[in-house]
This record gives sequence, structure tokens and C-alpha cells, in this order.
Amino acid sequence: MSLYSPTQWAKIYAKRPKEDIVDRVRRLQDAYNQCLEGGMPFGGAIVQAAANCPGEAYEDSVHIMEADFMAMVSKKVIATLTKDLAKAKEEKRLAEV
Repeated sequence: MSLYSPTQWAKIYAKRPKEDIVDRVRRLQDAYNQCLEGGMPFGGAIVQAAANCPGEAYEDSVHIMEADFMAMVSKKVIATLTKDLAKAKEEKRLAEV
């Protein structure tokens, strides 16, 4: 899943057209559904891969996501944003000391 790390997603988003980004998210969703149907243990990694996309890519793709997949990806996105905000707040607090 390293192809869909935050760094790789940023590179993909910068170079590829919107349609390609949406198609990549659609393929991740299809893979997630296949994991669920086949009892394979990779669903969480696939959700994380989709959640690693830049916010703009998420916004471009959210309309094609099925409700269950969108909920799982959204939870991961929100958790990451929350952690990043808490980290930035702590770093700011430490810099002021």
C-alpha cells in the first residue's frame, strides 16, 4: 500500500487529472468490497490507503463512495486531522515556553 502513502498521494494528485484520482479511489473501494466479500484481512489497509489522500482528492472523490466505505475513510481522515491539530497545538505551546 506504499503507493498510497500521504507522500505518494500528494505526488499523484499534483500530476494526474481529477478523473484518474476518482478512479483510483473507486478501485480502492472495489478492493475493499472484495476483501469484505472474500473474508480477506486487508480492508483496514485499503481504508487507510484511501484516507491518506490529500483533502482535495477526498473532496473530488467522496461523491462516488458507497456509504460504508465513505464512513470508514472519513473516520480515518478525521482521526488523522485531529492528531495533526493536537500535535501542532502542542508544538506551538512548547515553542512559547
